[in-house]
Amino acid sequence: MASLTLAFGLFFACSSPNPFVEDTKSYIDSGNYRMALQAANRGVADNPENAEIHYFKGLVHYRMAEAENSISAKLPHYQQMGSSFETVLKLYEEQGTSGRRTRELTYLRSNAWATEHNAGATIINDENRRSLNDLRVAVDHLRSATYLLPDSVSSHMLLSEAYLRLNDSQQALRILQESLEKAPKNKAGKIHERIAFVALKIGNYDLAMNSYRQMDDEQRRDPNLAHGLLNMYQRNQNHEKALELARELLVNDRDNSAYQQIVAAQSHQLSMILYERWLEGYQAEEFLDFSDNNLIIEARELETESLSTYRILVDRYPDNTELLGLSGIVHQNFFFMKDAISKALVSETDAALIQEESEYHKENALNWLTEVSEIAEEPFRYWEALILIHSHLGNEEEANKYIRLMESAL
Repeated sequence: MASLTLAFGLFFACSSPNPFVEDTKSYIDSGNYRMALQAANRGVADNPENAEIHYFKGLVHYRMAEAENSISAKLPHYQQMGSSFETVLKLYEEQGTSGRRTRELTYLRSNAWATEHNAGATIINDENRRSLNDLRVAVDHLRSATYLLPDSVSSHMLLSEAYLRLNDSQQALRILQESLEKAPKNKAGKIHERIAFVALKIGNYDLAMNSYRQMDDEQRRDPNLAHGLLNMYQRNQNHEKALELARELLVNDRDNSAYQQIVAAQSHQLSMILYERWLEGYQAEEFLDFSDNNLIIEARELETESLSTYRILVDRYPDNTELLGLSGIVHQNFFFMKDAISKALVSETDAALIQEESEYHKENALNWLTEVSEIAEEPFRYWEALILIHSHLGNEEEANKYIRLMESAL
């Protein structure tokens, strides 16, 4: 210890003399850090422009942190150390001696970081250390580590993980966002990936999607995150977000039938919502036009996307009764919607046009639902759809046929 302080003292020989430096060094060598800190504080007050005394004050706090039994009490010492070291560097720059001490300052800070980071990592990586007390100790170590090396992505990741295990997802997210502000650009993708997972966990889907888009291409291919986002959007009936993400995923995986089914289903749902919104507005006399209305234009585009995607899937998997049935039900929904619109329209020209589309959907719905009801292992939902269509058309005999099939199967 004596040789260390002696070497440091010699390095500062060019600084302005300070009578308290020798007292501080002597107390450090004897391990009396309380008295060393008092001497250093007197020295700073006596000559605040002396870089040497600031350095030794920081060294005192470094030693006090090392000797501290309470993990949570270490951080304040590291913060005081950091403040003193920053003052040293500032004085070097002002006095034209910049760089004379940076290596030693960097070494002490890096050594402290390694000690705290490794202590926290050891707990997080030990499957047998999952108690609340263990995790809180890990948090204290890693909070010190992230202070000592603010651009350490690994320390921030571990600290975030510790908060997640403590069921503090909001704090875990805050730590990651803080890391993103300080981390090197080449590490940003990894942080965005983790932010997306945590945001997904707490239901912040917009943040999850935003982080997902800023991830590296290779990371974005991780199916777990993409599927998690898709499932959450669908579960919460956020059709626009689900459709938007599924379209993006199809850019790099064009033949993925799972993504295509999501596109088909979500574009169908959105189209129906827009048609319904227009119909309500038209009946309330909020809208007077039909063909040129933006809601109708967008609804038609989504309808086309849904039907064409289902057609691709059915052609690819002609024996898949689930796809056949879904296609039939989609046509059924468009049939009912367009029939209602045609009856509401005042313009005979528009009504005739939309009624023609309604007939097209009716024929497709009847053909596909009839076919799938005869081959499906569980045809109940298709019988129900056929009953609704035939009842709507006034075909009581056909409707009763499927009613009897349902009654006999129960």
